[in-house]
Amino acid sequence: MKRNLSILLIAAGILLLSSAYLSGQTGAGKLQGTWKMKSHDNDVQIEFSSFEKSNERGTNSMTFDKSLLSGFTTDKNGGSSLKKPGGEIKFTGDLTAENGEGTFVFTPDDTYVKSLADAGFKDLTPNVLLLFTLKNTTINYIENINKLGYTDMSKENLTALVALDVSVDYIKDIQDDGFKDIALGKLIGFKALKIDPVYIARMKKLAGSDLSSEDIMS
Repeated sequence: MKRNLSILLIAAGILLLSSAYLSGQTGAGKLQGTWKMKSHDNDVQIEFSSFEKSNERGTNSMTFDKSLLSGFTTDKNGGSSLKKPGGEIKFTGDLTAENGEGTFVFTPDDTYVKSLADAGFKDLTPNVLLLFTLKNTTINYIENINKLGYTDMSKENLTALVALDVSVDYIKDIQDDGFKDIALGKLIGFKALKIDPVYIARMKKLAGSDLSSEDIMS
C-alpha cells in the first residue's frame, strides 16, 4: 500500500511539473513576462515569470555570467539582452548594483524550433521553449537519450527531464546499476527523489539482495 501510494504521488508530481510548462498557447510565438535579478560579483541570478493565454504561469530561475548579457549596466530604465541558440531574451527595467526587476520579451529562434519539430517535438509552448533555451537543451541531448533506448519520448517526459536537469550520464549510471530497462517515467521519479548510484548501493547492501525500481522508489 505504501509503495503504491509513493509511486502515485511521484507520478502526480511529474504530471503537474510537465503540464505547468506544456499548457497554454501553442506555437513559437514571443513570450512576455517579468524578471527579478540579484547581482553578484561575476554573475547574476534571474527569475523569470510569465503568463500565457490560458493564464498558466511559468517560472524559471537561472544564474548567468554577466559577460553573457549584452548591454548589462546598472541603470534606471536600462536594457540588456541574452542570446542563446534557442532564442533571444530582451530585458527592460531598473537595475542597481545588487538587485533589479522589470519586463522581458523572449523570441524563440526559428531554426531551433524547426530542429525540435524535426526531432518529433512540435507545437511546444513559448514557456517550454524558454525553459529549453535557458537549460541549453540541444538536439544532441535528445538523440543521446534516444540511443539509450527511449525512442518514443513524449513532450511531457522531455520537459520533465530538462526541468530536473537529468543528464545522459545520470541515465547511464542508473542503467548500469541494474536498471537497464527502467521506464522513463520511473527514471524521472528517481531524479525527483534524488536517487543516485550511491543511494542504490546502500539500499541493496541493507536489503542483502537486488531491489526493483519500485522498491528503490518506496
